Amino acid sequence: MSFRFTIGTKLLAAFLGMCLIIGSMGLYSYFLLQRTGQIVVQTYDGPLMAINYGRAAGLHFERMEKLLLQRRTSPAQMRARFDNELNRLYETFLSDLDVAADRSLAPNEQDQIRSLGILAAEWNERRVSLGAEGSYTDLERLGAEISDGLDLLVEFNAGNSFVERRKAQDAIDRFLTQNIWISFLALVTSIVVALVLRRKIVRPLRQAARVADHLSRGEFETPVPSSNSGDETAALLQSMQFMRDEIARMMEREKTRRHSAENRLFDALESSDEGVVLLDEGDNVLLANSQMSGFFPSASAEFVRGAPFNKVLDAMFLMFEEPPGADGSTALSWSSLRSGGNEHALNDGRWINVVANETREGGVILLFVDITHIKQREEELREAKLDAESASAAKSSFLANMSHELRTPLNAIIGFSELITAEVFGKLENEQYAEYVSDIEASGKRLLSVVNNVLDIAQSDSGGSEFVGRPVDLDDLVLRCADVGEERCSSHGLSFEAPTKLPELIVQGDADKLKRVFENLLDNAVKFTEPGGAVRLHVETNEDSAKITVADTGIGMTAKDIEMALTPFGQVDGRLERKYEGAGLGLPLVQSFVKLHGGSIEIKSVPGKGTGVSVALPLQQNTSTAKNGHAA
Repeated sequence: MSFRFTIGTKLLAAFLGMCLIIGSMGLYSYFLLQRTGQIVVQTYDGPLMAINYGRAAGLHFERMEKLLLQRRTSPAQMRARFDNELNRLYETFLSDLDVAADRSLAPNEQDQIRSLGILAAEWNERRVSLGAEGSYTDLERLGAEISDGLDLLVEFNAGNSFVERRKAQDAIDRFLTQNIWISFLALVTSIVVALVLRRKIVRPLRQAARVADHLSRGEFETPVPSSNSGDETAALLQSMQFMRDEIARMMEREKTRRHSAENRLFDALESSDEGVVLLDEGDNVLLANSQMSGFFPSASAEFVRGAPFNKVLDAMFLMFEEPPGADGSTALSWSSLRSGGNEHALNDGRWINVVANETREGGVILLFVDITHIKQREEELREAKLDAESASAAKSSFLANMSHELRTPLNAIIGFSELITAEVFGKLENEQYAEYVSDIEASGKRLLSVVNNVLDIAQSDSGGSEFVGRPVDLDDLVLRCADVGEERCSSHGLSFEAPTKLPELIVQGDADKLKRVFENLLDNAVKFTEPGGAVRLHVETNEDSAKITVADTGIGMTAKDIEMALTPFGQVDGRLERKYEGAGLGLPLVQSFVKLHGGSIEIKSVPGKGTGVSVALPLQQNTSTAKNGHAA
């Protein structure tokens, strides 16, 4: 396509033409304005100023004649003053004539001014050379000629000014007429340019828009007009013709492809184990695979294309375990099925899950999934859970009963061993017997502690752990436990670090259970730390809680070991020949008691480097005034 035929070129040419016309009008208007200003200047700054200065020269000459007359009659001693005044007026008179000469334009005015200058010079020479008794006749004659010459100069100026005014008026009228014609010519040219652009651009574009509107409505048989303008409009119409033909071919291919896709979709749905129903935006059946007839034999005849799904539902609901009543009050309805995520029992023992999704066109696709095996598995899991709960309850009951049964003889063994050790009924003759009795007492107390821990764990698992909340001075409790821990560390060859003063820390809880928490933590730290190691008790507080940490430099644990240690009866070292004694109830009991008080437990441990167990408890009252000082 040639550049000179494009729409942009046409618009650019039209724009440049309009700019040329507007620019020409602007320049010509500027020329008219300048000429008009020159006429005004020539009219007012030329003849009028010449008239004014001609009259001024006449007035000055009249004053000179009056002064000359006064000099003539004045005493001799005053004539010098009049001569000075006459000299000054003469200079002013000549200056007025010079200005009048500059403002005069006509030759007769210039000639008259030169004549006046000659007469004035002669008049002034005679005045200067005039004696005291000189004759004034020549001066009066020259003065009369000068006065007449000045009047004639004014008449020349007035006449020439009238002529110039007429010329200026004629020029303005001529300029105005020319401006009107030029404006009219510019208007006509603009209209012609607009009509040409409309014919060359707007009309073809309107035709193209009309064709595009028909094509957008699917009227692909609409004829596309041709254009030989050679610009973008012709290219657009040609492209639209090509587009129309290409869209028709694409629609034909899409129709064929859609038909093939529908066949493939139907084959895929037929091979699916789920029942599938596709509905249009009016809830009419578009597609239903054969699995639907397997799910709902009573409605198999209803799954036809175009059937209202409400009618199909009436036949489907006969297979549900709870078919809808006559008033439609049952939850089984089209709205409940359409909401999706429904599980329904069929009257043949099967279970189905209904999933509904809206399509992009406003329809619905329903998936019916057989979940009978899932329901059977859920039932098996539920029965297994019940069995496990029953077994757990039986275990807890057994542990609780056994604990109570064991505590009675243990109390007797401990009591009798204490009586024998105290030699209440006589002195033991053999010291070996005293040693045996002491071992019996220690073993009985240890076994009783284990039994009590087992009973507490059993009660915690069954949810029957007793808890009576009372205000507890946690600071006193921790410091007392620290004293006991220091004694045990000293006896095992360990260094011990703990605070000697703590702020007032009040918790709501059970003092005995909290004491057992910290004693168990200190016992574990001492038990699992080799001689020469260290145990540290540290307390941190804030406005809401207190955090008590027992850390050691013992054997440490891995993450798997920590999980095992928190399991009741769990042993990190489960061998029969294990080095460290214990029933594996210390940390589980600590965790149970801490949770009972609304707190939390945190364990950080590194194998070979030590373990730190932190217990956080909520404070009921935490004043800023220390009871025994501040936390270490």
